[in-house]
Amino acid sequence: MKHTGNQHVSVRKFLYKHPLFGRGDWRNEPQNIKATRTGVRWDHSVYYWWFQYLLRNEDYKEHCQNGAGDFDQLYGDFGDIHAYADDFKGWFNERGPNLFGEQLAELKVEELEVGADGLVDDERVIYLQIPIHQNPKRLVRQVERIIARHQRATKTADETSTALYPIYTNPNVSALERYLKVWDMRRAGVSATDVHVQLFGTVTDAQIRKSYEARGEGVDRNDINRIRSKRYYSVVARAYQTAAAIIANVGKGLFPCSEPQKG
Repeated sequence: MKHTGNQHVSVRKFLYKHPLFGRGDWRNEPQNIKATRTGVRWDHSVYYWWFQYLLRNEDYKEHCQNGAGDFDQLYGDFGDIHAYADDFKGWFNERGPNLFGEQLAELKVEELEVGADGLVDDERVIYLQIPIHQNPKRLVRQVERIIARHQRATKTADETSTALYPIYTNPNVSALERYLKVWDMRRAGVSATDVHVQLFGTVTDAQIRKSYEARGEGVDRNDINRIRSKRYYSVVARAYQTAAAIIANVGKGLFPCSEPQKG
């Protein structure tokens, strides 16, 4: 929880499923963690991958170490995540809700005086005029119909995030995980062929022939290995470049974003 002025603000609601850590050994027994309506196993949450990508940003790492670079605001919000490199749970519990939680004013049902000041301009609130001299049961039915209509409209509308750091675009968590594995493996010197085989699978001779035949072309068996190596390199290079762009942009407070950004 945090306060903004005199208004009490809740930050425990997330637009995307937040990480769950269970009650046991969350690092070594994640399979025992059961998903809920609002949460998923910690390594299936987009917020975990935000953390992991920021760990790979070398400029931010240097700022954490010696204050270099223009990261004062980001550092003030995310802190020295390298001090928590092996403790995502500790870091998220300390900072995650304030960074990624929705900044929603806590609303309640209340009676307003005629001409009351400070009416909330919020799409989650409606104001009704209720003639109290009428039959109460009839009034309740009317109010229920009005509320139901507005709730349906709210559910169909796009939800705009009020988080300090909103998710940039709808995330594909499995793809984010694979891009980062490509990044780590290539940085560790693993060949494009081995990366592709481990993360994307093997391209068989039959698959290569079929793709050429679909274009009405033939392929010499002596060229198959060259074609396969070229495909491996191309797929891995694209994934690596995507990871590099996301890593650069997460240092600007944007995630997951693989689009070029100014500045």
